[in-house]
Amino acid sequence: MKKTVLTRLYRGWTSNPVFVATLILFVAMTLFVPSFATVKNITTIAQQFSFTGIAATGLAFVLIGGGNDLSIGSNISLSSVAAALVMTRLMGATGASVLPGILAALAAGALIGLFNGFCVSRIGMNAFILTLIVQMLCDGIALIATDAVSIGNLPAGYTFIGTGNVLGIPLPIAIMLAFFAAGQFALSKTAFGRRLYAVGANRQAARLVGVPIEKIQILAFVISGFCGAAAGIILSARLGAATPSAGSNSMLEIMSAAIIGGNSLFGGKGTVVGAACGVILLSLISNGLNLLGVSYYATMIVKGGIILFAVALDYFNQKMRTRQMLKG
Repeated sequence: MKKTVLTRLYRGWTSNPVFVATLILFVAMTLFVPSFATVKNITTIAQQFSFTGIAATGLAFVLIGGGNDLSIGSNISLSSVAAALVMTRLMGATGASVLPGILAALAAGALIGLFNGFCVSRIGMNAFILTLIVQMLCDGIALIATDAVSIGNLPAGYTFIGTGNVLGIPLPIAIMLAFFAAGQFALSKTAFGRRLYAVGANRQAARLVGVPIEKIQILAFVISGFCGAAAGIILSARLGAATPSAGSNSMLEIMSAAIIGGNSLFGGKGTVVGAACGVILLSLISNGLNLLGVSYYATMIVKGGIILFAVALDYFNQKMRTRQMLKG
């Protein structure tokens, strides 16, 4: 009996290490960090990482498909700016402007994703370089469009998205959970998800069996762009203003969460659940160290070390898989 329990724990650790690590950290902080395990603090943490979680969900699709999207942070900024401009400057910040503003943000994010996907899949540009360039372009457009000043005076109906509650659940958390569920369903229960894994694992093999590689990759980038825009809506609604550089500062956090959650930089591996656990893990670390009075700079060192470990582990696992394939 004891051996069976230990075997299950071992299998659980090896198959879901980030989930187990997050659970252990949560229990440890509950026991040793004062004021951590309160409803108010837990709710605050979840609201703070809601936009990061939504963005990491979209990024997971791109990583699984063998791509990368460094522009997702700037997408968040530009999409929120697009929504704010439509609502405040075109429609006078009225209640009727909320829906057009949301649609403008989502359209902007999806178009950015479409552009990234087309250039990477159809033209053959390197995803890392391209999305880095797009990141710079989005930052520049957002700064010019706003004169590098935040846009406030957003309609109450819009800010409700970031501050309101539905059935006692903060709306940003409910939206994030909906994205988690929809993303995981798409990956695990649909033909698109199976094809995406195939493209990321072995592009040439996927092509030989008839997988429409270009369409799959483009759709993955569009999903990433759409999720980035949704994250921008949540962030600007919570802040009550659209800031042209707000999302850019979160790019590393989003990328790190996705990688820590097991979404390989080499493609073909990962889940939305893993990305969600990565987001939660990083947020718990930040919150716990903050409650313990650890400086922001020391917190960055701790998080950087964890990210470095995750990337190194991903690289090591990829080398091991390559060696096994060559031996086979």
